[in-house]
Amino acid sequence: MSDSYVAAKIREAVAAAEGSRARAQRILLTWAQTDDRLLRGLAAPFMKAIVTGAVERATRPVRNGASGGQQQLSPEALDLVLAKLASREGGPPPARSASAGPTGGDTARGIVLGTLNPAPATKAGDRHVQTMKALAALYKRRRGD
Repeated sequence: MSDSYVAAKIREAVAAAEGSRARAQRILLTWAQTDDRLLRGLAAPFMKAIVTGAVERATRPVRNGASGGQQQLSPEALDLVLAKLASREGGPPPARSASAGPTGGDTARGIVLGTLNPAPATKAGDRHVQTMKALAALYKRRRGD
């Protein structure tokens, strides 16, 4: 495949799009659907990664019940992991709530029980307050108030 052909088509798409990158991309995608030479020239630098990804997906074992490719721990396995972590840190394992559901946490607040989430902030720190005041003053000056 000729790199000059692909480069010429890219320049042509940018010119047709009047400098708009988004429009040039749409034009190139449309042309690549009917122009095999352009498609191969565009995809050639990425072919090894495309093939590697396809082989990985094809040979990956299927996991039943796991969402998003992540394995889920059973409650017993989670308790075991937490106990081992606590014994390394010298403290008691974090308590898990029986009413927390299968994920073991309150996802609406972004807290997952069974992990070492930091306590949510109850008051803004001094640096945060100073930063917010400085931003407000800058915004006020820009608006001309």
